Amino acid sequence: MQEASRSTPSKFLPRLGEGLARLRGWENDFRMLASGRGFAELNLPLSLPSGEFVSGLSGETILPGAPRFFDTNATAWSLRSDLTLFAAQFVRRHRAELQFPFKLFYSGKVFSPQGLLGAEGFRLGHASEFESYEFGAEIVGQEEFVAETELLDLALSALQKFGYRGLRVVFGDARLIRSLEEELAQNISDAARRGSLLSELKAAVQCKDLAQLEDIFGRAGLNSKGVWENSGVYRNLVEVAELFRTRHPQVHFQIDPLLTRQRSFYSGIVFDFWAEDAGGRLHSVGGGGRYDQLLQHFGLATAAAGFMIRDPQTAGVQDDFSATARVESAQPPQPPQRRPVRVALPKGRLQKWGVEAFARIGIRLAESAETTRKLVIPSECGRFEFLLVKNADVVSYVERGIAEIAVAGSDVLDEEANALLRPVTFAFGRCRICLAGKPEQRELLLGSRRNRVATKYPNLAMRLLRARGVNPELLPLQGSVELASVISFSDAIVDLVETGSTLRENGLIVFEELTQTRVQLVMSRGYYVESHGDIRHWLAHWRASACVVDAHFELFTPEALHHDPHSEKY
Repeated sequence: MQEASRSTPSKFLPRLGEGLARLRGWENDFRMLASGRGFAELNLPLSLPSGEFVSGLSGETILPGAPRFFDTNATAWSLRSDLTLFAAQFVRRHRAELQFPFKLFYSGKVFSPQGLLGAEGFRLGHASEFESYEFGAEIVGQEEFVAETELLDLALSALQKFGYRGLRVVFGDARLIRSLEEELAQNISDAARRGSLLSELKAAVQCKDLAQLEDIFGRAGLNSKGVWENSGVYRNLVEVAELFRTRHPQVHFQIDPLLTRQRSFYSGIVFDFWAEDAGGRLHSVGGGGRYDQLLQHFGLATAAAGFMIRDPQTAGVQDDFSATARVESAQPPQPPQRRPVRVALPKGRLQKWGVEAFARIGIRLAESAETTRKLVIPSECGRFEFLLVKNADVVSYVERGIAEIAVAGSDVLDEEANALLRPVTFAFGRCRICLAGKPEQRELLLGSRRNRVATKYPNLAMRLLRARGVNPELLPLQGSVELASVISFSDAIVDLVETGSTLRENGLIVFEELTQTRVQLVMSRGYYVESHGDIRHWLAHWRASACVVDAHFELFTPEALHHDPHSEKY
């Protein structure tokens, strides 16, 4: 996936000329499509009093982090950062005047409190990226599955009208995730342990860490495999995908049982829209689902579902593609010129293991990574190229769209919050992260004074130590962490321990094992959606050679639902 542009004026700065004309064209296209299907257009306000978004159920705001300002009466107002919530407020205010089911649509700017998000969900961080433009539609007061069908038909028609190509729709269901949470909650009596495991579960679902999910259920004494085996929800998803394959044969549909949305009020089927840019890489261009619980926050218990689409100029799709896509041509569209898929390999022992793992699935480097001084090495098949990078830089390369895949240790991944996926855990390279130091310091760590702890992982170390009741002063270091304890610069250290020989030779001991690290296959969300067939092929070979930690959850649905005509052999 290409890195988001930071300089295209028509993307983030005020729209001028051709860019503005295109936006107006998309608005008219969407208006004609939606109104022709009986949807009523709303003109949503740019701001509302912040008190309008305080939940009647919990007393907390359901518009967290929205940009706010205060008027001359010191009343707080929230800018429009979510069109769906502003539409829900309209329905609440005018419910006595509306006839349900009520179908509505809208378009307009949203002001993100985090700046415009890139394809992987990371912050781009520029003030000019504060605004984006969205189109949306909702149906209120209609039970499933009629509403979802009508909304998806409208959304796909709009996406095609806007000129998006290579469309993919990924289905999930919020009830599948809830079933995992309920299974844990019902079988763990200790409140603290239950809360800890549920927190771990949420994190594992977000990054699709299947091995971690299985480990969580194993520690709870449960069989993860049985949670969804007899689930009517999962079978319904398969039927939904088959239905839309028939209705829209030109669109690729697939199922992701761990698909989630950021908002907690989603209550049923959810979906994401993806489309190709000019280079053939997938970008997230919208999504939606059923959110019956949303209007309950406003005191209106009724069903609701909807979707949102980002316009092509703010979805990461290049402007030149958007312009040419709307021009009819007698010539058939040419396939995009795609660069090889990039794999980031950290130098050192993980590089050796990563090279061996890819060799097992037939992806071999054109020359030895151990003897060459090149930093970019192509694969023999030409479909991949390997970037040799520092261990600490792996996340940045994938997060910024420079590489699609990486091999990384969970210590690096857990140190910084990121939106990367970790669907595969390898069987090799496990290490321990331990609290260690001089033997005489063990008792001091249990005392009341605040201890100094040196580590390469300040964020991870703080979380692990606080969970054990220790609130240290952390000393971030990048070199030999053991030295800090040897010369009493710190009272203890938190570091990776493989054999413990370095500790012993320097008179240090392990006080406690805090956690274990794992070597994982990391990938961008776009590549995960694009390459289900490839990943399934890899897993089959890795499992046959005992190269991965097996996970019982079904990552992929039946072959028929995932056939990709563009998939190639190595």
